[in-house]
Amino acid sequence: SRAKVITIEANGELCSIADGIFDMTGIKNIRLVNDQFKNVLPKVLEDFDKLDFVLFDGDHRRSSTLQYFEICLSRIHNDTIFVFDDIHWSEDMEDAWEAIIAHPRVTVSIDLFRLGVVFFRNECSKQHYIIRY
Repeated sequence: SRAKVITIEANGELCSIADGIFDMTGIKNIRLVNDQFKNVLPKVLEDFDKLDFVLFDGDHRRSSTLQYFEICLSRIHNDTIFVFDDIHWSEDMEDAWEAIIAHPRVTVSIDLFRLGVVFFRNECSKQHYIIRY
């Protein structure tokens, strides 16, 4: 209840469903933005000095994914976690994932096949893990 949560969804129908669920459950700390990432992400981030957790599950193109990653990098701290959905969905997304884990600010990355998780902890040496299950 103390977290400040913002979700961006371009699909109006999904926004209506999500909004109904938030109302039904009494969740008040989620701001739902009905628009595309590319249109609103920089503006939405103006409300944050730092980001603790970001789930990237939007435009599944290399260029867009890397652009959103770079925009969010300006607000990371040592304990920030980024999660990327569908990292093996296409060759484009695999290329994006490879560029993300190679980024010098990323210290630890975990490939869970469908999801990729990255950490920015300064005390960690660069390491990439692939979990097979």
